[in-house]
Amino acid sequence: MYLSRRSILQIVFDLAAGFERDPDFALHLALSWQNGSIADFSAFGEKAFILDTSERGFGALAVSRIFALKRQLRGYIAKHGIRSVLNLMPHVWSGNLVRIIQDAGARYFTIIHDAQPHPGDRTGLVHKLLMRDAYKAGGVFTLSRHVTDSLVSGVRIKPQRITTLFLPNTGSLRTNTPPVPAADQPWRLLFLGRLMACKGLPVFIDAIEKLALSGHSVSISVMGEGDITAVMLRLKNLGVNLVNRWLTAEEIAQAYRDHHAVVLSHLVD
Repeated sequence: MYLSRRSILQIVFDLAAGFERDPDFALHLALSWQNGSIADFSAFGEKAFILDTSERGFGALAVSRIFALKRQLRGYIAKHGIRSVLNLMPHVWSGNLVRIIQDAGARYFTIIHDAQPHPGDRTGLVHKLLMRDAYKAGGVFTLSRHVTDSLVSGVRIKPQRITTLFLPNTGSLRTNTPPVPAADQPWRLLFLGRLMACKGLPVFIDAIEKLALSGHSVSISVMGEGDITAVMLRLKNLGVNLVNRWLTAEEIAQAYRDHHAVVLSHLVD
């Protein structure tokens, strides 16, 4: 089950394809009609159960929509004899669906990607609502030890209910990374992702400005959706290759191929 619009679509598609190839599983998908890549899932045919989850924001909390979704989901689980439901990312609705899924005879599991709200991320406003998934699920998966520790210490999830996995190697990462540049060539550095306050873009710019002053040659790309008004002039002065919008999976894969290293700056409270 994946009810969000975009975010981890490559992971969703890769997992679905993997499960479908495994003869031990009978795959079904519950997806949002507002999914940004809904057409890419057409190959799954009737195995894809499409739900109208509203466009965005608090409109997704409409009570009438939630009741309609509960009826549809209960019927679908019963019709196909589904025994396990894995929610690939908490949604503002999913906490209301757990009881329906369990009453229909299926076990419910969820993947928690972030145990703490991020500064500048609008989902922080509904973070407690999203964490209901972790409290209600029969089992919780995380993709890093850090998130597991945060769930135990901050959200108070019992450690025995959590299974720590790893960040999957998605299609966009399965690329040929350029070799280390020659001595007379600049490093090509990539700052990639949603440009929220927690990503620390100004910290990265500070570092690049210091490198420039010390005579080190680097080529910089900043790619992602977000408000960069406050640092736009500094980016222009550095001659940064800027792509300030949401990127497709194909564009992300190409960005990895075009750069030597990805920058992972981050701010903490």
